[in-house]
Amino acid sequence: MVHWNELSDFIKSNPFQTYSVKSVELSVPERKGVSHFPILWDGTPDPDDTNELVLPVPVPATAPKVPIVVKTAPAPTPAPTPAPAPKQFKSLEAMKMIIDPIVLGIEFSDPLYDAATKMSKREMEIKEAQLCESRIDELYKSQGGRSRGWTKAMLEAAIRPRCASGGNLYELKAAKCLFLWQMLSTDKPTSGFLDFLCVVKQIQVAVWNEEKRTIVVYPAAEYIGDGYTGPRALYNISNTGHMLKSGGVRTGKDLVTFASKYSWTLLPPSSVIHTLEKLTISELETIGKKLGMAEVTGSKVERIAAVAGFKLKSRLGAVGPAV
Repeated sequence: MVHWNELSDFIKSNPFQTYSVKSVELSVPERKGVSHFPILWDGTPDPDDTNELVLPVPVPATAPKVPIVVKTAPAPTPAPTPAPAPKQFKSLEAMKMIIDPIVLGIEFSDPLYDAATKMSKREMEIKEAQLCESRIDELYKSQGGRSRGWTKAMLEAAIRPRCASGGNLYELKAAKCLFLWQMLSTDKPTSGFLDFLCVVKQIQVAVWNEEKRTIVVYPAAEYIGDGYTGPRALYNISNTGHMLKSGGVRTGKDLVTFASKYSWTLLPPSSVIHTLEKLTISELETIGKKLGMAEVTGSKVERIAAVAGFKLKSRLGAVGPAV
């Protein structure tokens, strides 16, 4: 075996040398008892060699810098104010409980009614009935009771059982004084009593008949007296006596709009029709012109229907002045 340094010295001794090789130098100090042999470097760095050449790590070419442009969005153009959408109505859902008319509008005379106990409500209803009874004479004279189909005897017979039991349906039934909503269109005392209660309470009641698709609006005429500014509230009741959820129908104008949209017929109480039936054709035409109708034509039945309908819509605030 030839040592590398020996080979190097042998080449140097040749007087005609053309080539030469360098002697091998140890890159680490010589250690005792250890023979060192030249080892070609394979490119792997020696962790013990602090003097090794550290090659630079190639840095990939960076992409050219692109300036960030912040675009300012133009101020949004305000959207045009949409026209108010027509009022939407839902179907009027009937509640389970049948109601006596003495209860309607009681919250105006006693605001604590809705939150009261059952016993307290009964006492409030009795008080409400007594208040209505105390005004029979006054309202009969001031509101044209006779022309509206009222009689004092009829009103007293209907109100007195309620002065003892309020709107308790069981007790009213035992006293044979239960209010029969189904009889409104055919029974004069029943219709007159509801008309009276609407006047004394200054409210409106719309009685809905699903089968006939009619809505009869009470009272027959609005209250006339000092301080009156219009009905306090509108109550929707089925012709079976069940309270109906408003479904968006809360005013007289709502009633007119609903009836027109869904093909229901608005009617006044039968007492209004009976009064108009007593007039002649020419008298009906005169009444119509006073109400503000453009014309009153047709048969007597048609004129009665036209005048009654126009007068009702006027009272509900849908056409012309309130009458």
